[in-house]
Amino acid sequence: MKFAKILMMSAAFAAVFAKKCIPSNKPCFVGGCSGQVCSDKEGIITTCIWEPSFACYQDATCERQANGKCGWTQTDALEECLDNAGNQDGPCYIGGCSNEVCSDQKDVASVCIWSPVLACYQDATCERQANGQCGWTQTEELQECVENANNEEIPAVEPCFVGGCSGEVCSEEEGVNSICLWTPELACYKDATCERQADGKCGWTQTEELQECIDGAAQEEVVPPVEEPCFIGGCSSEICSDEEGVNSVCIWSPVFECYKDATCERQADGKCGWTETKALKKCIKNAGNEEDIPIA
Repeated sequence: MKFAKILMMSAAFAAVFAKKCIPSNKPCFVGGCSGQVCSDKEGIITTCIWEPSFACYQDATCERQANGKCGWTQTDALEECLDNAGNQDGPCYIGGCSNEVCSDQKDVASVCIWSPVLACYQDATCERQANGQCGWTQTEELQECVENANNEEIPAVEPCFVGGCSGEVCSEEEGVNSICLWTPELACYKDATCERQADGKCGWTQTEELQECIDGAAQEEVVPPVEEPCFIGGCSSEICSDEEGVNSVCIWSPVFECYKDATCERQADGKCGWTETKALKKCIKNAGNEEDIPIA
């Protein structure tokens, strides 16, 4: 009788113990601004300050642990990722022809083909995302802009032309003229790129080199326009030079006829030369198909 009573008490104790040890079936929830929190509460909010370690939890498992509480299941992969996370805190950079690229590398280049979508990134935020990689932060405004832009008809990409007296103008129109007043920064555009920008308009692509050149030129003393004249010379008046009475071999070329109405003046480099216009370029191109003729 006493033995049976002991068995009954043992069975009751085992049932209570087993009931307490049964893990909860309640789910665990991933929360936090970067998905870095594992909790039994849904919709947990945290401060949106990025930490490289947050990226490690994107592939981790959020579930109830041995203590019955929600938490991230520790694996070799997770521990290794957390150990290496300290190396992923570098800055993000905006690059590309239209400033449409967000990357951890400086001065990333891209093909200069305009699309309405590219304009959406002008007001977007380039920063490290939850996966630890640089990218554009997806907001309702950005997504709406991209959706609307995808519905727009992509215009034909028209070329841009370099013009102006010193080659300082980047425009949709060919042969644009400007006042021939030399300033040091005009030389900076010789190696610059004239192409369509993020707003779809022609303009000089802003680079560190261009900006540095312009800033340096602003410190230089402005050289006044050269007062020394330029002279037309050569047997067929085909030479523009700062020396008077320059001679040349008298062999006639149809190209020489093009310089009759051209302008001989100092150019952007300060040297005398023929000012290239749309009419002059066209004339020279057409004249190139004709044969040169010796002058008797």
